[in-house]
Amino acid sequence: MASSVRLGTPRRIRTGFTILLVGVVAALVPLAGIGLYAAAEANRSHRAETEARLMDVARTIAAAMDAELQLRIGLARLLASLPAFDDLGEAPTEELQRLFRRVQDSAASLGGANLAVWTRLDPAETPTRIVSTLLPYTRLETPVSVPAAEEVIRLTARTRLPAVGRPFNSEATGNTGFLVAYPVLRNEAVVAVLTISLRQSDVQAVLRAQALPDSAMAGVLHRSGWLLARVPEVHVGETVDPTVTAAIGTAMSGSFRSATLDGEDVVVAFTALQQARDYVIGVAAPVAVVEAEWIRARTLLAVTAAGALAMAVLALLLSGGAWRSTRGLVENQDAWLNIALDKTGLATWESDQATGRAVWSPRHFDLLGYPREASGRVPAALWWDAVHPEDRALVRQQWRASDNHPDGLLRLTYRIIRRGDGQVRWCESIGRFVAPGRLAGVIMDVTDLRRQEEERLLLAREVDHRSKNLLAVVQAMVSMTRAETVEGLRAALSHRILSLSKTHTLLARNRWAGSTVREVTENELRAHGETLRLRGPEMPLRAEAVQPLAMALHELSTNALKYGALSVPGGMVTLDWTRAGEDLVLEWREEGGPTVGPPAAGGFGSRMIARVLAQLGGRIGFEWRPAGLRATITMPLDRIAPGSGDHGPDAVALDGGAA
Repeated sequence: MASSVRLGTPRRIRTGFTILLVGVVAALVPLAGIGLYAAAEANRSHRAETEARLMDVARTIAAAMDAELQLRIGLARLLASLPAFDDLGEAPTEELQRLFRRVQDSAASLGGANLAVWTRLDPAETPTRIVSTLLPYTRLETPVSVPAAEEVIRLTARTRLPAVGRPFNSEATGNTGFLVAYPVLRNEAVVAVLTISLRQSDVQAVLRAQALPDSAMAGVLHRSGWLLARVPEVHVGETVDPTVTAAIGTAMSGSFRSATLDGEDVVVAFTALQQARDYVIGVAAPVAVVEAEWIRARTLLAVTAAGALAMAVLALLLSGGAWRSTRGLVENQDAWLNIALDKTGLATWESDQATGRAVWSPRHFDLLGYPREASGRVPAALWWDAVHPEDRALVRQQWRASDNHPDGLLRLTYRIIRRGDGQVRWCESIGRFVAPGRLAGVIMDVTDLRRQEEERLLLAREVDHRSKNLLAVVQAMVSMTRAETVEGLRAALSHRILSLSKTHTLLARNRWAGSTVREVTENELRAHGETLRLRGPEMPLRAEAVQPLAMALHELSTNALKYGALSVPGGMVTLDWTRAGEDLVLEWREEGGPTVGPPAAGGFGSRMIARVLAQLGGRIGFEWRPAGLRATITMPLDRIAPGSGDHGPDAVALDGGAA
């Protein structure tokens, strides 16, 4: 019997130690599980928010690129209407010279793009270039020699639709880029194809003009794998890894994980161009940056869990004081878990519905604005008191809806009013029943995420609103424009619509936050090059003031091209602007042109300038001097400057119609 007792005692001791160890592990696992789940949820939410932000940037860049393509298509459409194409084979030399000058002017307005006219478009023949801005005027007969150029020319001739070709390196110019092709139709037949180049340097300039998030990179990629442009500007012209093109496939947009040509792991969001779906805009952020917080929290949780288990086992094996040591570990576990959760912005809570008592982590007190309690024990009603009164009915509704959740998960999104400072913050609580009547979970501040989502929705509504306004302006402009011939009407409308398009692109690039006087004038008048001088300080403009000012400048420059200083070689225009008291004053002076006098009757241009400026309380005065026109535009700063007075109209009203 004595032997039996001695043999059984160690067994009972080992059994006791085992039960105690299992109890310690059982206490740690729920806490570690909640922490891991909360950290994973925070990581998922953070990554989704990052991907959404990257996609927003990609779509903004794509809109800017589509605008560049649309500008070229619009110019090609205007050139295709010229009489020289009516009987191209029999066109006299003078008509072809006139066509060449118009092509040259269009190339200059695009900053030196290459424009060409191609004939012999029958499938059995080789497309032949007859006009090109690469050479002085001569009637060429040069067969196409670049496969990428031939592909897009034949595609346009076959489909009778504009097309965008694949990228290639031009031996003639030394540039890399691609062609935009446009069909010239006469009697439903394609008599010629116009091509306009878009150089890699132009694409790179569009990318550089965009504001990227910290550590992010952006690129323009052809679906064949050719990297046409990139910011930062490395690996341009190289072919990306096939796994990237496979991930993109034929999709119009999406996101995926990949690696850069430098081997850095990144999260990528991409979207295709609307005008050229074989080109995609990709915006990427390093995975290390996206998941930095998650990695730190996960490491702390792993170290905490491993340390807790190791200390528990060591305490059990060292002495008969195992129970006391184990209790110390359990008490300290909350502190270690709070350290880990602090890194993720989370706080923990427990609530006993039977007693009406709760236990909060220190960060929970801070989030709601209550003074910390050393024990963490508080009446559960303190949380309810912090919930915004307007959201309490919503919280009850969410609570009832969670009763049918298959995992028994409680998820509440609501506002709080912080005690002490009275701040209104958005919070999200996630929890579940860990025992009958006993809830445990986490709470996090999601105010920034809500604000970013609201900003995205506001931006989308602003884009929709501005687009409708722009269409209304075009409609009013069409109804008012007059011309003696159909060709004259088409030319006048095309130039004005292109001006609206450029201004719309400028506002989109600035995310509808407005612009500056210099930016608007350079955007509208840059095609005139050194024949126009711009002088004035940096002065910001509201978004609603940009379009009227651009329209006024367009009409002044159009008049100068037809009748004024820009209609003859050696003519010069000077545009000065300054602040005069509470007004912005712009002075347009023409010199070196033909002798001018006041018109017999006001035309559409002068009437439209007066009306668009009147919408913002502005006015224009004309002084028809023999040396050249002098026009003075005056606009009140309280209607056009950011942050002053009430907002002006959202659109321009023409001829009494809201536009």
